[in-house]
Amino acid sequence: MIKSAEVKDLKEQGFYHITAITKAQINTLLNNGMIQLGLFDEEVHEVIDENGERFILRRNPIRAEELEQSRKSKLQSLQKFVTTKNEYLRQHKQAKAEIALRDVTNKARRLKIADWLMITAIEREITVKTDEQRLQQAKELDGCYVIKTDLPEADASKETIHERYKDLALVEWAFRTSKTTFLELRPIYVRLASRTRGHALVVMLAYRMIRELSQRWREFDLTVEEGIKNLTTLCTMEVQINERTYYNQIPKPNDLLQQLFVKANVVLPEVLPKVNSGKAKVATRKKLPTERKNI
Repeated sequence: MIKSAEVKDLKEQGFYHITAITKAQINTLLNNGMIQLGLFDEEVHEVIDENGERFILRRNPIRAEELEQSRKSKLQSLQKFVTTKNEYLRQHKQAKAEIALRDVTNKARRLKIADWLMITAIEREITVKTDEQRLQQAKELDGCYVIKTDLPEADASKETIHERYKDLALVEWAFRTSKTTFLELRPIYVRLASRTRGHALVVMLAYRMIRELSQRWREFDLTVEEGIKNLTTLCTMEVQINERTYYNQIPKPNDLLQQLFVKANVVLPEVLPKVNSGKAKVATRKKLPTERKNI
């Protein structure tokens, strides 16, 4: 979500914005009469205010069902906890019902279901009842979301705005891939800002390669990471004549590797030039921390 200060900066730079708003902001629009609950549907609807700000509304029924199931699961978890507490109170006459009531209430708050529950202690027994009116109020916005933009209607329809916002999931996936999978953006072993930007650029280029490989290898029953691990089985044979290494020959890859190379449009050389291992400098992660002062 883009905040107001960031929206202002974008305007100053001549950019438009597309962002979602919070549930509290949705409630504000409902209270002001800018939007109505009836506009939330599977079909995309739009409301435009006097300043030209556009609000794209939709209800996702799948997400609404997920929230309903989650709410039921949390209530079942709380009821099991209440059963345990009541059993403890029956077996331990010295135990205080007030403490058990406090523990149950705190758990309901942690589960974020306390707003529509009535939790009481009657004769050393904890009871939990549902406030149906408050529960219905909590369900009103299940699966509902609002996208806000200042992009002119002539440049993009409400459907286009909605689709472009959904594309942000791909951006989030790209960041997760860059940070948490085998690309490993972090840790960064350089100190200067320019070196850090360079490191990030290399990771972005690597991600671009992964995305391209995922498209080219989509017909194979493997992930890009699995495909690259298969490529690590490729080896070279050192050809020596009179105890002198002349070149490194690449054996013929197996069928899977050949298919991966064909789809990636990569042609392997038959031989590799001789490398003098005594002069070749190889940097590893273990060596980098001791060498980074020179970077």
